[in-house]
Amino acid sequence: MIHTPTLVLAGGRDMMVPPSQGRHAARSISGARLVVWSDVGHQVVDERGDDFDALLIDPVDRACGRRAGRTVGAGYPLQSEA
Repeated sequence: MIHTPTLVLAGGRDMMVPPSQGRHAARSISGARLVVWSDVGHQVVDERGDDFDALLIDPVDRACGRRAGRTVGAGYPLQSEA
């Protein structure tokens, strides 16, 4: 049993791991968050890299007390915060 916040990300056009498997995984994990991007296939990071970064970084920033919504990806390096 998984007892930690879990994000299940699925590509709506993924032929290797269909979105139905992502939905099944999310239903099987209590409190999981399911995100399905209908316009991408299996290479989610390549196809929507900036969105992927924001999806992962914003919740971590909030949990750490940092401001969410920083610009990431597209060649913009994250700046370390002192």
